[in-house]
Amino acid sequence: MKLYFGPLACSMATRIALHELNLEADYVEVCPSTKSTLPAGDDYLKVNPMGLVPALVTDEGQVITENLAVLEYLAELSGRMPEARSARAELRQWLAFLSTELHKAVFTPFFDRSADDHARAYALKKAPQRLSVLEARLTGREVLVGAEFSVADAFLVTILNWAQATPVDLQPYPGLNAYAERHRRRPSVAAAITHELPLYIAEKKRERARVSA
Repeated sequence: MKLYFGPLACSMATRIALHELNLEADYVEVCPSTKSTLPAGDDYLKVNPMGLVPALVTDEGQVITENLAVLEYLAELSGRMPEARSARAELRQWLAFLSTELHKAVFTPFFDRSADDHARAYALKKAPQRLSVLEARLTGREVLVGAEFSVADAFLVTILNWAQATPVDLQPYPGLNAYAERHRRRPSVAAAITHELPLYIAEKKRERARVSA
């Protein structure tokens, strides 16, 4: 398999999941500004016309995009997708919640250059309701779904990591804050951040150089 990723982007959830599920993949970094691969400079739009990460190329050559589809595919591939219909529905429910209500509705405006202050203020206003839902869910729980760390947790811990770079404050939510701190120390998560943080810093330096050129 091959994973196209952006440093510390939502594709980090796939990196974490691959490690947790003991699945091997080649990793190809994508520059968010030029939509080209690094260091080869290939046109990423030929892989995913939307230019977004992640994109997972399976061993059969299929290209899978969108976090929900990629994470569910990996869970199926590794035999870690719940067998019970109700449990599968619950996993998909939380993956959809994270993708639409947290990732897109709350955090995306803070990383989207085209979003104005009004859009960011609106996103911040929507955050408490969504974070409160997660706070209630995680009270007395170690993981989001089921009894062990799942692809949903890989996605959630990736999103919560962005709070450090945005005005989204996790402190009013002790259960959620403890969840984030606990799982940042998880080997798969710590390794992903350790690997991708230097790439993210390098990406920001290249971006500043392009702007000032």
